[in-house]
Amino acid sequence: WTILALWSGIATFLAMAFFVFVRDVPASQEVHSGTPDAYKAQDAKYGFFSLWSDLKLWLLAFPIFSSSLIGAVLINIVNPDYVVPMLGKSSVCALLAIVSITGVVLAKPYSFLSGKAGNGVVMAICSASFAVVPALVLFSPVCTSGGWWVVVVYISFGSARAVVEGTCRAVFAEYFPGPKLDAAYANATFQEGIVFAIIDLAITMLSQGLLMKTALAFAAAIAPFYVLASALRSREGRKSASTKAEALGCAV
Repeated sequence: WTILALWSGIATFLAMAFFVFVRDVPASQEVHSGTPDAYKAQDAKYGFFSLWSDLKLWLLAFPIFSSSLIGAVLINIVNPDYVVPMLGKSSVCALLAIVSITGVVLAKPYSFLSGKAGNGVVMAICSASFAVVPALVLFSPVCTSGGWWVVVVYISFGSARAVVEGTCRAVFAEYFPGPKLDAAYANATFQEGIVFAIIDLAITMLSQGLLMKTALAFAAAIAPFYVLASALRSREGRKSASTKAEALGCAV
């Protein structure tokens, strides 16, 4: 507990220091000047904190939240409390390797599926894959007496991780283009780190059942929140197009 509290405190301190000392780029500063696709700061808000007021940033973050939460649950609860007593310590390394292998194998097919069927389908797969982990722990005996069938839990987590590292990054690039992209990626990393710190502390304070139900709720929220973010983006696009049309009309 002492080590855990120490690391959580360091992570929280660094996050707060980042919040206090890092500032957005001044509005007068040009970005990518001298290039055909030149941007100016006054034309687009691209600072780290300027994206915090954009609801899409938080709606699209739930795959990251779920990955951090469920990853911590696997490492700190499922592995020591279920897998080790059932299969032995040596099985943990094999199962964690399966997570990585599954992610690598499925990354390309999910990217292809995203291009053919749309990001929504892949985000739904991500939601279902993450949900399988807490659902099996809560509602099935697979983690207590299922033997090597527990591999389903790790394959599901690897499947979801493939989406997080592939499609989710592509979605961020699509929803926060141009000068906003670096800030969006920075926020994604920031969100992941903060959730890890919170979960490391929460595991010592909350019951396993509550943590699993929270993980299930986060996973279930991924797909509908993506749909909501998509609707917000479409509305913003229509509003922007209307504004440009009115400006052209006034110019004429």
